[in-house]
Amino acid sequence: MIHVERTILVFLAVWGVVCAVYWTTGIVRFIRTRLTSPMATAAERMPDPPDDAWPTVCVVVPAHNEEASIGSLLETLLRQDYPPDRLRVVFSLDRCTDATERVIRGRTGEDARIAVHTVDRCPDGWAGKVHALWHAVMNRNEAFNADLLLFIDADTLLHPSCVRWTVKLRQQRGCGLLSLYSTLAKRYWFEHLVQPATAGELLRQYPLLRSSEGPTTRSMANGQYMLFTRETYFHVGTHACVKDEVLEDTAMAQIVKALGHRCEVFFADGALVCRMYDTWSAFVSGWKRLYIELANRRPQRMLLHARAAVLTGSVMPVLSAAALAAGLLVEWHGGLWWYALAAIVGGLAGLAGYYGCLVLGVVWGGASLVGAALYPVGSAVTAWILLCARADLLSGVPVRWGGKEYTRTPRLFGDGVPIRARSVAYEVPPRRQGAADVAVVVRSLDGVKCTPA
Repeated sequence: MIHVERTILVFLAVWGVVCAVYWTTGIVRFIRTRLTSPMATAAERMPDPPDDAWPTVCVVVPAHNEEASIGSLLETLLRQDYPPDRLRVVFSLDRCTDATERVIRGRTGEDARIAVHTVDRCPDGWAGKVHALWHAVMNRNEAFNADLLLFIDADTLLHPSCVRWTVKLRQQRGCGLLSLYSTLAKRYWFEHLVQPATAGELLRQYPLLRSSEGPTTRSMANGQYMLFTRETYFHVGTHACVKDEVLEDTAMAQIVKALGHRCEVFFADGALVCRMYDTWSAFVSGWKRLYIELANRRPQRMLLHARAAVLTGSVMPVLSAAALAAGLLVEWHGGLWWYALAAIVGGLAGLAGYYGCLVLGVVWGGASLVGAALYPVGSAVTAWILLCARADLLSGVPVRWGGKEYTRTPRLFGDGVPIRARSVAYEVPPRRQGAADVAVVVRSLDGVKCTPA
């Protein structure tokens, strides 16, 4: 009996140490990220350029039936403290059948900064959001001619200084593409309980520093907030280069980096808040879409991610707690007390590393306290979402997004076109004052270099 107890205590102690090492490594990475990659709000301490030196910015917002959320976003855009003569906003309404346009026009009146662009169809071979963004840039001079293009989602909210901060941060870092990891809203039970784990899984697969400094294939951006220089955006071929991508932000970030431009992602720290999903079914569906594309539609990779999520987020901390409990509850007789002490130390170390990392996620990442406390549950649910996404991919269940359905084909390892093979640099067209010349970029789709009109 004593032999069995010793074996159990050693097993639990070892897993406690493994948990401590894994999550302490996470703490080190978190701190290193914080020290080397500033939060968006840190730009408040940077000096402002002279009033006449601010670049022109055009914010482009794709919207498909967003009447419920577009008004709140519009209010935050109207309150931006960026020089008003250098800021323009274009809402690209993609086949809207609700009151989205009426809400926008009712709240802006004659405000010259706001424009509404209507897209009445989405061609075959294009993702709806991607086409709406591209069509607005190519047909609106305020977007086509802007020094900086800022693409944001309709379900976001911006701090009054968000645009000003990110423009200064982009200039200081010298990047062609700057993106923000948004602070996620906490309104519903699943946003408190599960969302910290789903977002944590995304960051586990694509750590912020590796996205900014690592290899091209590990780069990603957040389509909720992408700030391009005009030169970078047109040099990589505009959104036309990712016209059929369901996760266009990550694909575009990889092409940007493959063509030699700097791409960086920063934590928003409240500068950008995103209200991603309003129902549990929409939450599950949305994260399934993200995980399928983040895994490059590889079922085996999704299976590995699901195993990693449940092992690191659920099994390790549970075994650490079990080690602590076993060490405290076992009878300390004979030579067993050494093993009990080892189990206590291992369990405490594992739980300290685990919850230490989660505390940083709450303090610096804006995660929910409930989600941090119940992270093992959230991780188990996240693994389930990954497995459901894998099952949908293998069975051919279409992905519904932005008013269209997309059937995604599974890929085996080695399949797919490398990002570098798809990356062809295009010449930047001159600024214009007349009507749009859409053919400028359409020619690039056939592999012909884009030349000035």
